[in-house]
Amino acid sequence: MKLVVKQLPLKPSKPLAKLAHDTVGNPHYFDLDRLAGRRLVAAIAEHTGQPIPTRPDLVRALLAESGIVADRLSATVLLFNVHTTGDGPIDRRLRDSHTPVALTLLDLLDQPPTLDAQVLTVVENPSVLEVAYLTGSTQPLACTSGQLRAVDHTLFRLAVHHGVHLRYAGDIDHAGQHIAAIVADTYGAELIAMDAATALQAQQHPPAVMLAPAVLAAPLATYQEHDVVLHRILR
Repeated sequence: MKLVVKQLPLKPSKPLAKLAHDTVGNPHYFDLDRLAGRRLVAAIAEHTGQPIPTRPDLVRALLAESGIVADRLSATVLLFNVHTTGDGPIDRRLRDSHTPVALTLLDLLDQPPTLDAQVLTVVENPSVLEVAYLTGSTQPLACTSGQLRAVDHTLFRLAVHHGVHLRYAGDIDHAGQHIAAIVADTYGAELIAMDAATALQAQQHPPAVMLAPAVLAAPLATYQEHDVVLHRILR
């Protein structure tokens, strides 16, 4: 670890996987979900006199300041019917596409779109965007696909910066409510289709297939694919 820190800041910048390969021969050694990766982040924070970040986008920002580029390509966020006012390549992609557009973290950092002031509904499951596309919805939508990653936080920050009114809807279960609380507390999003009334109405109209008794005995989750939830999201 000391050998890596002594090289900082790296010039030119280097991908995290390349740094790991060149240091120990394993490109996954410093993966951010591994102990060595967390230790690297802590060492760089100490070296630069900054607090240790915990949010994934802030972790990557800390690494980038030292010339280390964590993966910006594999994770994507989906956008559909999102209005833009700029003339950059991402703006044009979003304007010209009639289908959901997958954007990487690199897209949002290198060529960030200029978002028009609008109501943007962010959901947890890509199937909601599929339904929106199939039914001809013109509602601005985005999908962050579950637990929040750097690309998701970056989209939220961009939306707030451009004065977008954020609405967020997730599955009505423990994990979904936890994610929703983070989005609401951090970015001021309005939570929709996650209240007790929505859950109760959905439970009164269960799926057509009867579940096994053991499954029914467990606390019921209400998923976004339920017609009751979809109606409240896409109205």
